[in-house]
Amino acid sequence: MANKIIETTLNDLLNGELRAHHAYLQAAAWVAERNLDGRYKFLLGHAAEELKHMHRIFSFQNELGAPVIFTELPAPQVTANDIKGLFTIVANTSRASPPRSTPRLTSPGPRRITRRPHSYSGS
Repeated sequence: MANKIIETTLNDLLNGELRAHHAYLQAAAWVAERNLDGRYKFLLGHAAEELKHMHRIFSFQNELGAPVIFTELPAPQVTANDIKGLFTIVANTSRASPPRSTPRLTSPGPRRITRRPHSYSGS
């Protein structure tokens, strides 16, 4: 079992990646409604990347034996009037910091980390 601070931090990261994925998909829908195909593909690519990050964290947590806890996904709100406004919203969403309840980790100094072998046998 992992340290509670690490478990909380990993779950916050996992949910942050999922929220970012959701926001990029909503932004992609916004540009699709306006027939901005190049930007649509760009945003879908970013949405896929965020989902990939979430999957990596999810797999790591399972290998670590840490519980995975999903939080409720709020509906992304796109209130942009133009493409510049949209990308401002997207930039602010992707830079959003984790919830304040997340403890900040500070390092006491160098530490030796031993990796545990995992039992995952997938390809």
